[in-house]
Amino acid sequence: MRKAAAGRPDAAASAPRPPRPQTVSIAIVALGITALFSIIAALGWSSERDWIKSEVHKNNASAVASAASSASASAAKKGQDVAKASASASSSAVKKNPISASKVSDQAGKQVQSVYISSLFGVLVLGFLAYGAFKGRHWTRWGVTGFYVIATLTGIGFGLLTFVTSVLGSGAPLAIRLPTLVAALAMLVAVVLVNLRPSVQFFALSRPVPPAGAPQRRGLFGPRPPRAGQPQRAANTRPAAGGRASAGTAAKAAAAKDAERQRAKKRANADSVARGAELARSRAKASKSRRTER
Repeated sequence: MRKAAAGRPDAAASAPRPPRPQTVSIAIVALGITALFSIIAALGWSSERDWIKSEVHKNNASAVASAASSASASAAKKGQDVAKASASASSSAVKKNPISASKVSDQAGKQVQSVYISSLFGVLVLGFLAYGAFKGRHWTRWGVTGFYVIATLTGIGFGLLTFVTSVLGSGAPLAIRLPTLVAALAMLVAVVLVNLRPSVQFFALSRPVPPAGAPQRRGLFGPRPPRAGQPQRAANTRPAAGGRASAGTAAKAAAAKDAERQRAKKRANADSVARGAELARSRAKASKSRRTER
């Protein structure tokens, strides 16, 4: 009898898996097409060595000429020997950007070699992602999307920038541009398909489920779980709506009682003043009557 996978209920492990949606199947095919045409594009780079050499020589010669022109202009402003400054700048630029046939051929060979390495790396990653999509792994969607972003930023042959360059036309031979365009377009289709709702729901079925009784994972802004021996705080320390209403009523009653107390105090003071005035008037009358009798 097979045991249930760790972190999954027995019912989930024994439940039949739903059929693979069409969007996932097409995405797997698109990933395979991307890998295939990446290899074809690498072979196209290898077959166009003469064009690569001419492009390398053109770029190096342009860099040398630009350095010489800048040095000549700077020397002319400072009143120095223009020819000497131009020759010195050209010599320094040629060391960084060689224009001899042998060194240009070496640079072209290194460029083709880097294309082979990046294509091999891309094919391996694409195969791994296609396997994850075939098995319905929950990380497939983020893996495909993340690898597409990496390919765009690093210039691997099927990123977004490669697709735009291939569409607009960069002067590259058709043996390089056409397979690169197909690979980039297939990768874009795969990214869109794995992020559609049927694909997302299919990949979510394989998301690991925590075992029964396991502590719930805390979100980014969720409360921290209590440590061992530390009393747990109440989840909600704010008073409820009824508590807030009763507290407000009690406060109003206290305020009204205090106001009534102040008014009673004022009335008592007024009565005391009136009694004092009456007593003073009666004393004054009694004193006046005694003086009259004398």
